[in-house]
This record gives sequence, structure tokens and C-alpha cells, in this order.
Amino acid sequence: MTSSAVDNSTIGTNIPPNSSMKNSSPITLSTDKPSDHGVDKIRASIVQDGSGSCNKYIIKLHNQNLPGTLDVQPENTTGFNFLGKCFPVDDAAADDTRSPSEISFDDIIWVGNKTAGTTCYTDHAEDSHGGEYRDELTDNEVAISYMIKSDSEIVPVTKTLIIDNLDMLPNDIIKKEAGRGDGTLDQPETNGSNEKLAQFMLSQAYSDPSFLQRRILILINPNGGAGEALKRFKKYIQPILKAAHVQYEVMETNYHYHCLDIVKDLDFSKYDIIACCSGDGIPHEVINGIYRRKDKVEIFNRIIVTQLPCGSGNAFSLTCHKTLSPSYATLSLLKSAVIKMDLMAINQGHGEHAKYHLSFLSQTYGMIADADIGTEWMRRVGPVRFDLGVGYKVITQASYPCELFVKYHSEGVDEVVDHFKSQNKNSLSNDGHQVSEENFDFGLPSLNEDVPSDWTKVEDTNSLSVFYTGKMPYIAKDTQFFPAALPNDGTMDLVVMHSDTSFLKKLEILLSIDTGKHIFHKDTVYGKITAYRLIPLKNNYISVDGESFPLEPIQAEVIPKVLNIISKDGNFMETVLHETTAN
Repeated sequence: MTSSAVDNSTIGTNIPPNSSMKNSSPITLSTDKPSDHGVDKIRASIVQDGSGSCNKYIIKLHNQNLPGTLDVQPENTTGFNFLGKCFPVDDAAADDTRSPSEISFDDIIWVGNKTAGTTCYTDHAEDSHGGEYRDELTDNEVAISYMIKSDSEIVPVTKTLIIDNLDMLPNDIIKKEAGRGDGTLDQPETNGSNEKLAQFMLSQAYSDPSFLQRRILILINPNGGAGEALKRFKKYIQPILKAAHVQYEVMETNYHYHCLDIVKDLDFSKYDIIACCSGDGIPHEVINGIYRRKDKVEIFNRIIVTQLPCGSGNAFSLTCHKTLSPSYATLSLLKSAVIKMDLMAINQGHGEHAKYHLSFLSQTYGMIADADIGTEWMRRVGPVRFDLGVGYKVITQASYPCELFVKYHSEGVDEVVDHFKSQNKNSLSNDGHQVSEENFDFGLPSLNEDVPSDWTKVEDTNSLSVFYTGKMPYIAKDTQFFPAALPNDGTMDLVVMHSDTSFLKKLEILLSIDTGKHIFHKDTVYGKITAYRLIPLKNNYISVDGESFPLEPIQAEVIPKVLNIISKDGNFMETVLHETTAN
């Protein structure tokens, strides 16, 4: 187990943890080396940002050779700038008139007021750096750690700033003397005057600077991502956590479902965030491990669960952090909003044999499950095994007969779009919802009883090829299977396809899944539901969150606002419906 203690020189304030990330501000840097210092320090003047962005201040690097943060952009998966929230990733953004040597407060992850070190993980190697120094800081000096781009990832750099333009700070930070146009810092009785300066800068960098004091448990599946998960953590994630001076511990899983055993006995009072450095399997185990505990209500109300993408399937990170990059996801972990997310309660068996699980991602029966679980023996060939499996099933027009009953909330794509328009803006709104025991008093009938009268039997399921329900819009990169999925709208999305659809039409549908436009095809059944029951009539597979489940009747319902997650911009990753409903 590895830990990193919180540095006491980090200044935090008490802002409610569920508040969304505010429009933060960048500062202006000048890089003259003071003659009375033995190490390079960067002179900085705080100026207002005149670029028209949503930031109030910027830091300009007068020495063009210093690394700025203008180019800190993730892969352009959705057309939105990850860090520069006000700028779309397009030609206009590329022509931004800012100097390339700027530091945005969006990219600052730590500010210290006592001592500083200079560390740059330029080659991503573990503990690789360009040298360190420790130096006492004077009244107008602070140390900052900020992110710069390196190849396709981002890495932290720590520098010491000399702030010599203090009159731009708010009056409660700067004491302006009568008859003078310059500014001098207030002089606290005990602490150095740069304490308030550091506090102010942190308040610009974080909507909730106290987030840095939260304790993170890192759960790593070393076999995830073709055995690369631990390496990815050390190379891309750990340097950022260290530079941000956050407190964290690391645990590795040693066998399948080991995480269930870890969570079962875990002292959750020691942690605030569970970060899964894995694929989607470890979050599934964490959530179900919590569900099996007697104190699950208390834990679900307090703990935050997130994913840092280190596995082969990273839908959780792609949907919430809006990236498949481990380093960008780590920055999102530090910077993004905490929101509530619905879960799905899964039931198989009845009476004394009834079993319940929680699902955060999806459940599937038919061609998708067959192409996934049925090709496990091809896992070493990578994700292409799934494409090969789907292609074979399409060509052979495989069918998976079943009986399917659903409780519709929105039936058909038109109703779904209307629901999306009305609910999408509300995802960031946390209404103080608290989990209670009632959330786990599931309303599903026993599987040996008839479904309620307000459920609908889906027709023509003898020719079913795909049954898929989900809570997140993306199940993989370039796969918008559920483009109307929202974090906490109280529904799950349903997709049904049939094997008797012509080969060319089915191919057209499947080729449009990357854009999410398959839902507009007349041969696709798409809806929002609150519950379902599926009775399989063919020997096949059932998959829940990518895990193989028994081939037997299964039913599910939505449990509203149970899970605390971290989500960039307080919502799920953008889909085709964001474009459609914006017009």
C-alpha cells in the first residue's frame, strides 16, 4: 500500500463539495531571474483576461521559452475543449490570439505559500524529474503546479512565482493604502502574507479547494488493459496526484472479484473517493461490494466512485471524464463536479433463490452479449474480437428469441428526444437527495409472478437480434449506443433490433452507432424505460456491465440518484442529441 500525505502548505477553503466547477481564472508571468536568488523564479503580474473568454485573469509567460498551457487539449472526441470550457475545439479556437506562453487557472492543480520544488515529469517515467529544490518563500512568492501537454497526455510542472502586480487582486486580499496607487498585502499576525495570496489563487483554480484534502483510495487491477494498468497508473496518474499534494493509497486486486472482498471489509471512514484504475469491471465490483454491506446507505451517501481509464473497456471514464486518457481523467478527477447518478437493480431467481445486483453501465442479451462473452477465447487479439463476433452474427442473421416486457417512460425516438430536451439541463442540479433504505426496497414483482398491468410486451421478439439497456451513452470509444442517456433522469435506455431486418439495413444501422444516429432508423426500437423483464428462450449469454451472468430470466428497475460520481461539466459526454436538440 502506497500513500502520499497532504502538504500543509496547500491552502484550502470550505466550499460545498457538490458545487460545479466555476469559471476559473488564469495569471500573467514574467520570467526575469532575480539577482538575489540562487534559483530561477518567475516574475508574475496578474492581469485581466481580454481574450473574451470566461476567465477573469490570466498568467502570461513573458519568456516564450517557458511551457504554457494554451495547448493543453484532450483528444477531440466530442468537439468540446476539455480545459478551456468557453472555447469549442474548432478553427476559431485554433486562431485564439493569446500568447502560447500562458497558464490558465483551469490547469493549476496546486498552490503553496511556504516552500516549493521544481518537478517536471517530461518523459512520464516514474519519479522522473528535472531536479528539485526547496526554498523558503517571501511575502509575494507562491509555488504552483500546473499541467502542460506532452505528446497525447499532460504532465505536471511546478514553478515558483514572484507576484509583483498585487493591485489586481480583490480588496480582501490586498490592502490598499490611502493616497497610493500600488498595493501591499495585508500582514497576518502569525502567517506569511502570501498565505492569502495562495488561498486566492486556489479559489480561482478550484471551485472547491477543499477537494484537495479528500482522501483517495486507488484500486488497480494489474491485469487490466492487457496487463498495462499498473504501468499506466505510475506513468500518467501518480505524478499528477503527487504534484497536487493529494492524499491517496493504492491497493491492487489479485484475482477475479477480489475487489468485492476488499470492499466488504474496507474501513470507508478513511476515504472520500474510490478511484478505479481499471476497466469497467472494478467499478462494478466496488458498487456491488458497497451494496452488500449493512452500512450501504451511509457509504452511498458519502463516498464518490470514479474511474481512471487503465483497462480495455473504459465507458465510465469516457462518459464522465469525457476522455480515455489517464492523465486528462486524473485532472478531471481533481477539477470536475460531483453529481448523483441513477443505478439499475438487477434480479434473477425468486423466493429463497432470489439474487440482486446493481448495474451502472448496461445489460444485454443476444448478438452483443454473444459477440462479447462468446469471444472471450479471442481476448488476446484485443477489441477487434468483438467486431469479428458482431460481423459473423450479422452475416448469419443470428436470432435470439425471448419474451420481453418493459415499463415505458418514453416510447419511440420522438418521445425520447422530447424527454432529453426537458431533462438534459437538470443533470448538474443536485437537490440534496439522500439515499435511504427505501431506495433498496425494490418494487419489482417476483419472477414467478406476472408483470404489472402497466408494462408492455414487446412484439416480434422471436426474431430478436439485440436487446440492450444502459445508463451511460457510450459503451466504448466511437460507440454512442444510448445517446439519450442522462445521469439522473430516473430512466434507462432501451435498444432492440431484429434479425429479420435486411442485411444492408442492419449494416446501415450498425455503421451509424458511432454517431448515435442508429436510434433514428425505423428498424431500431428505442425508448426510455424504468423497468423490464426478459425471459431468454435460446442458449446464449446475458451480460451485466460486461460481466457474464446466468442465462435465466432477468429483470431490472432504476434506482434514482444512488451513486456519487465525478463528471466533467456536471453531465455526461456529449452525443448526437446535444447537436439535434441545440437546433
